[in-house]
Amino acid sequence: MTAPSAAPEDRMTSEREHLLDDVQRLEADLAAARLTEQTDSLLASNLTVQQLRALMFVVHRSPLTTGDLAHLLKVAPNVATGIIQRLVERELISRSEDEHDRRVKLLVPTALGRTLLGDVQDSAKLQRRALLENLDDAQLDALRSVLAVLSEAASASVWPAYDALARQHSCACSAGTHAEADATAVAARAAS
Repeated sequence: MTAPSAAPEDRMTSEREHLLDDVQRLEADLAAARLTEQTDSLLASNLTVQQLRALMFVVHRSPLTTGDLAHLLKVAPNVATGIIQRLVERELISRSEDEHDRRVKLLVPTALGRTLLGDVQDSAKLQRRALLENLDDAQLDALRSVLAVLSEAASASVWPAYDALARQHSCACSAGTHAEADATAVAARAAS
């Protein structure tokens, strides 16, 4: 008597699991191969990982409040305040008043902050470009298609709650009702 063969959906699940495992292993191998080059530019910046993450958020998503940045970094507001203070002291970001409510301080990048982050990112871009040069046109086209899908999925999972919070904050500020914006922000953060 022979054992029954696996159901087609079980085989597909198993094959998919193997594919996912292979992709993750290859990603890890690629990251490990580039580790020295990646860390060189990060270490040259003399920023901690959290400071670099904070600077990236401020450059790419400004203006932010301290609370917004704490939420994005997944740290307590007092921890975010310390990170912000060190970045302000290094003149990488600045605090400005919200035109609708002077009690609210908005974090924005300085020219020096944009330049430093640009230098770190440019170094990584050059390293990636050197690897991509090894691919032929068909491989580059396939990679572009896959990365577009991954980028869209990542954006959809990371930014919606923040974008909703920012839109609500902006609308409330223009109506002069920060209390509503704060309440909405708390609710949005609790939901995410």
